[in-house]
Amino acid sequence: MLEKICFPNDLKKLNIEELKTLCDDVRKEIISTTVKNGGHLASSLGAVEIIVALHYVFDTPKDKLIFDVGHQSYAHKIITGRKNEFLTLRQKDGISGFPNHRESEFDTFDAGHSSTSISSALGLARARDSKKEDYHVISVIGDGAIGGGMALEALNDAGNKPYSKFIVVLNDNEMSISKNVGALSRNFAKLRAAKGYISGKKRIKKALDRINHSGKLSSFVKHIRNSLRYLLIGDNIFNSMNITYLGPINGHSLTDLIEMFNRVKDSSNPVIIHAVTCKGRGHEKAEENPEKYHGVSPQSTSKPILKNYNKVFGETLVELSRFNDNICAVTAGMTYNTGLNDFSQKYPDRFYDTGIAEQHALAMAGGLAKGGMKPYVVIYSTFLQRGFDQIFHDICLQEVPVTICIDHAGLTGEDGATHQGIYDLGFLRSMPHLIVLQPRDTQEFSRMLKYSSLSDKAIAIRYPKGSAPVIKGEKDFDSLTWDYIKRGSNGTVVSFGNCIETALQVADEFEYSVVDARTLKPFDEKVLNEISSKPIIIIEDNACVGGLYEGVLNYYSTNKIKADVYGYSLKDEFVNVGSVEQQFMDNSIDAQSIINNLKNEIR
Repeated sequence: MLEKICFPNDLKKLNIEELKTLCDDVRKEIISTTVKNGGHLASSLGAVEIIVALHYVFDTPKDKLIFDVGHQSYAHKIITGRKNEFLTLRQKDGISGFPNHRESEFDTFDAGHSSTSISSALGLARARDSKKEDYHVISVIGDGAIGGGMALEALNDAGNKPYSKFIVVLNDNEMSISKNVGALSRNFAKLRAAKGYISGKKRIKKALDRINHSGKLSSFVKHIRNSLRYLLIGDNIFNSMNITYLGPINGHSLTDLIEMFNRVKDSSNPVIIHAVTCKGRGHEKAEENPEKYHGVSPQSTSKPILKNYNKVFGETLVELSRFNDNICAVTAGMTYNTGLNDFSQKYPDRFYDTGIAEQHALAMAGGLAKGGMKPYVVIYSTFLQRGFDQIFHDICLQEVPVTICIDHAGLTGEDGATHQGIYDLGFLRSMPHLIVLQPRDTQEFSRMLKYSSLSDKAIAIRYPKGSAPVIKGEKDFDSLTWDYIKRGSNGTVVSFGNCIETALQVADEFEYSVVDARTLKPFDEKVLNEISSKPIIIIEDNACVGGLYEGVLNYYSTNKIKADVYGYSLKDEFVNVGSVEQQFMDNSIDAQSIINNLKNEIR
């Protein structure tokens, strides 16, 4: 059936049974491509019927469809003119793993971070009303993302008069990346379980269909229906915000979805449709373990030899906690992916999963530290961007010993522009009373974690996705100093983290020393002073603004030290989809590009 579909208009020619077959075909396409290329498998499989039904009922791209996060958008890409290109998913010069407005007019907003879609949808709806235009606006959001503060702020605003009509489809699969937590999740569970309400509601609807809908009798029956809902499940957060709540419905029933979407098209108020789905639908392993199959890596025949940073983080924190009852761990909805699964089981009373709420997680960690605990907050670099104010206001300003563990720092590869960990260093270095560290390998990472457990300072430790080979220097990390990896006579290459290997290749070409700038704040002024008389090369997989290169130049300028410094950072552009190696080459920070450039500079 998929071969008949090029664009959403083609869906409208199909009957329900043909649409069901199409959903099966779309799932097969998602599975085969994602297993080969990697990507977000389970979430995209769970949303297939919702996406097909939305495009069947609404007139996209005139009607605006906005995805939250974008993890679930693969079916949308396949049926909006990108079927033949779907094999290039997450590949260099291929299609993005997330909605991308540069890629297609059907992608209304780029989306890689959670809880944004309702705000964007409300803004579009208000713009439409102000300009007296006519189109529908639909937000698709998961039950994990809707618990994020930004989504709740948007719903609160949407309930203010005058109303702007728009539709929110709540895709409820009981999962974000990890199992959902919190009071809102429990409320959804209560709604899902209210079978008595659902069956009673259907019986009342049939009764209403048989009578005149005007006058006192209709109002009386409607009152009975609402009373039945309140008796069985109580009020819910959406109704209390003046947003019409409809559901729950079966998110895999095309009949129910199409009927509901047609029903709400003429609503004059904000509407939320609660669709219950199964994450990983159609893939047995993904259904059984949706957390593991949320995101999958490309198939590989080689066996990993080195431990991943997140595994070392989890093991080290468990070990440190054996001797320190004050150590606790905080994560924002990512227990499994950040290596905290064992810690959560061994020390459940010292483990806090806030759900998708990075701002709250960081501020709460400040409170934990103020109360005498030793919190470790682990958040991906790309999501830490949301916590700028909390790091400043609730941690650094309070001068409390919170350790922020920043996973996926630096270039991260195929997830594209929204997920690169290249901006946190710039704002972290601007924070007073914050130490910023980055290990060159997992052994140094473990030592930094041990150092932080004994410190009374706020510390941020950045580390990349995956693993790294052990690189020996002259001194293991035990203080806020830089380390010589090798000695040379003609100059010095200064680098950190994943770029140390590149630094070694460049240094070999020119007989330079290599210094690991593992303490990114404060700088090791002693080393900076002793290397200033000969050329200095800075290499970093970080945004050109706010990184090591700018910091070194500022140090020499402030202290009136003359130095010959060459900087190799990322371009001031969004990072394209591709492998990490390709991204290094695209930004001319791979070893060969740097060597060629320096030869021209020297000549």
